[in-house]
Amino acid sequence: MFSALWDLFGSVVRALFDLGGAVLRVVFQLFSAVASAIFWPFRATWGLVSGNWGSLGPWTPAYLGVCVVVFLALLNWRWVPVFLVLGLAAIPFLPETIYNRILTIFRTGGL
Repeated sequence: MFSALWDLFGSVVRALFDLGGAVLRVVFQLFSAVASAIFWPFRATWGLVSGNWGSLGPWTPAYLGVCVVVFLALLNWRWVPVFLVLGLAAIPFLPETIYNRILTIFRTGGL
């Protein structure tokens, strides 16, 4: 009788720990997503300053571009449209492989 109660108690405690662990994993993922959304400029800046390109992956140019736009916006809003126009004007001077990749992003047909 005592053994059965002990097994039941052990099962209930194990279930509670499993449930608590699952809830904590969900909360951790939620906080991680919120922290990534808030602190990505700092992570991008640190990756650029430290040369840790592997931590940023292929998004490094996008991080750099957004950081420059935010920095310009903080300095003086009047420069943002100027740099956006200059950025769009610089697209034809990109290497051919990157230029073709930009064109294929907006292509709606097949190959």
